[in-house]
Amino acid sequence: WKGGVTRLGATAAFSHTGSIAGSADIWSSMCQQARIISVHTAEQLLDLVLSFYHLPLPAGRRIAIVSGQGGFAVTTTDDCARMGLNLARLSPQTEARIREVIPPAGTSPRNPIDVSIKASMVPGLLVDALKILLETDEADIIYLISGQPDPGSVDALLKFRAGDRRALPKPVALT
Repeated sequence: WKGGVTRLGATAAFSHTGSIAGSADIWSSMCQQARIISVHTAEQLLDLVLSFYHLPLPAGRRIAIVSGQGGFAVTTTDDCARMGLNLARLSPQTEARIREVIPPAGTSPRNPIDVSIKASMVPGLLVDALKILLETDEADIIYLISGQPDPGSVDALLKFRAGDRRALPKPVALT
């Protein structure tokens, strides 16, 4: 997490510490070459620390996104692409199984999977899609987006994991 990467921030850094903040382009290039994840806020830094602490390393770069809202799925897909992750290609069989558990209208079984806004009202919806994805080797990472981490979704995920400690053989994140 580096401050002083904008013109105004560099001026503030210089007046505060009496030193030059450094070029944002050089910082960005250095991070990219060293495979350092650069963050822009303290919240992002804390999210990464917690993720690295609690989640196993993924086997690869294929991510499956399950969202309660389509807009978040699209912006998350953009973020994943910027970070070098690839959307996992789901087989027709996996898509058919997901289609069976999500509402019939306003949804998509294709990755990113849109289970509809009902995910905030039906906590098991995200977990049902998760269970299907965990039974395949089509994704290395699974990211569940409820829009708001409501207690019902978190509880459903924790109960699922508590039933079998091996139930999450790959990184699964919930926001």
